Amino acid sequence: EAFPVGQLNPAGYWTFAITGAALMLASILVSSFGTLHRVKYFRPQPVRERVGMRRNLAQMRESFSHRGFLAILGFGMLKYTAIGMTGALILYFGTYLWRLNSNELAILALDSLMGAFLGLFLAPWASRRFGKRNAALGLTVIAVFVGAMPYVLRLSGLFFSNDSPYLIPALFTLVSIYSACGVSSAILVHAMVGDVVEESQLSTGRRTEGLFYAANTFMQKAVSGIGVFAAGLLVAAVGLEPGTDPAALEAGVAQNLALIYVPMLVFLYVAGAACLLFYKIDRTSHEANLRELEERDRRQAANADMIADPAD
Repeated sequence: EAFPVGQLNPAGYWTFAITGAALMLASILVSSFGTLHRVKYFRPQPVRERVGMRRNLAQMRESFSHRGFLAILGFGMLKYTAIGMTGALILYFGTYLWRLNSNELAILALDSLMGAFLGLFLAPWASRRFGKRNAALGLTVIAVFVGAMPYVLRLSGLFFSNDSPYLIPALFTLVSIYSACGVSSAILVHAMVGDVVEESQLSTGRRTEGLFYAANTFMQKAVSGIGVFAAGLLVAAVGLEPGTDPAALEAGVAQNLALIYVPMLVFLYVAGAACLLFYKIDRTSHEANLRELEERDRRQAANADMIADPAD
């Protein structure tokens, strides 16, 4: 009774944190064990000589200077800053702009699952139809357009009112589309890192999947935190005190938050998508890279056989 707006009850966040941590752990373990059968298809790594710190750093610099990877890195830094900011503000907008209760927020939380499910089918179709880069770029633009739509319409006075029965279905549909496009673009960009691995191997002679994927994942985690920090600055800038009862909130505060949030969201997504224009690997060049690597492997195998049996 002391907290009619359930998401303002501090005691609930303990359960929220434990439940979220358990779900994340379960998801990681299921996905990890579910892909163990792919290990047998990994490319075997050659025995490498031990190198010192200076040479190791030089090799890392050489790998990270790949233009395609830098394009992906720029895209990821901007996009995941936006994702971190959006994730941190969802509860604020749900509570103060849309005036949803905890049950309604729980329903809307399912839109991300719906988007992830749709992304499983959308990503491969878009990749076959448009190519990885173009599909990722286009889906990113669609995502930000759809994601910003409810806020732009509300600020324009054209969206459903908070007491409308169509508000929840409209938000669920739009955020599901936003999530599906965002997840699909992330899947495609992750696959593009794999294409960078092959092209980098051609120029450096080293296959460094672990280095590229580790750097990409670290970037995502780091800049998502920056997005959360930015969200905190926005909340403070509009004067929204933590724990404020929605009924007691000054008029226009939630709208001001949306007014600042939307331009930042659009800028981060569009600027990130523009970075992908510098990624030049397409299907034709990637297949050519694979053929060249296979030819190198055959030549190395033939040389190894000649050394093993000089009589030949």
